[in-house]
Amino acid sequence: MNFIKNKSFSGLFIFKIQNQEFCLNLKEIINVLKLPECEIRTDGSGSILEYAGEKYKIISFDKIFKLSHKDSPKTRVILIKIKKNLMGFHADEIVEIMALDENSPKLSRINHTKNPYIKLVIKYGEREMIVPQLEQALSFVE
Repeated sequence: MNFIKNKSFSGLFIFKIQNQEFCLNLKEIINVLKLPECEIRTDGSGSILEYAGEKYKIISFDKIFKLSHKDSPKTRVILIKIKKNLMGFHADEIVEIMALDENSPKLSRINHTKNPYIKLVIKYGEREMIVPQLEQALSFVE
């Protein structure tokens, strides 16, 4: 089994689109907003959300992973910063936020088909979660 050092993730931010679980490193998350609390507008370069004086490009996970989110009371817009890029995306549901330390169960890496939008697939207990390659996803701005 190919284990991942827990210290490479400060924690797991786990969310769903349709029935697929995804996760991000908790330190990449800036904020989580409910749909009625934010307004997404479209300009010539795609969909943009303005929050706290910053502009976030909205990524379409629907197009990248062939999944379509459904707006519901559980839908959230996740705001993240990867390197210098401010991005956001829709999630059907926030599943769990989990802190990790050296005493947490180990994360293991699962081999996956080559996909430029998947950084890795991790296994945590019985769960398998996709860690998206968000730098690549900027080409899929809504």
